[in-house]
Amino acid sequence: MRRGRGKYKAYYSKTTQRVLLVYKIDNGVRGNVSRLWRDEWDYTAENYDLTGFYLFVLYNAGGNDIFHAELRYGNYAGINLEYMRYKNHLAHRLFPIPIIEQYKYYGPNPINKINDGGVHLFKG
Repeated sequence: MRRGRGKYKAYYSKTTQRVLLVYKIDNGVRGNVSRLWRDEWDYTAENYDLTGFYLFVLYNAGGNDIFHAELRYGNYAGINLEYMRYKNHLAHRLFPIPIIEQYKYYGPNPINKINDGGVHLFKG
């Protein structure tokens, strides 16, 4: 997907084995996605131009599983990143520049709610 031009970031937790990978999708990349969860009655996968979207993958490094994956448009990606880091105690950024923050995401929830109608990945 990166085709040599995409950018990504990786975040991790010292208290769990979860890793969050955030990929900026290249211009012109298309994919089959749905705006609904797969178990909803009117679920359909549609082909979208994903230019300007970010792919969030919450990964279990210990069990080699994907917990969660979703797409967010660039305008909402920063809000979603902060929320996912807070909820999963991902206090450290691994890539591109290693930094250590003072466990900022263990305190009260900094984001009350996210309601932007995100696009969820289609598996299968």
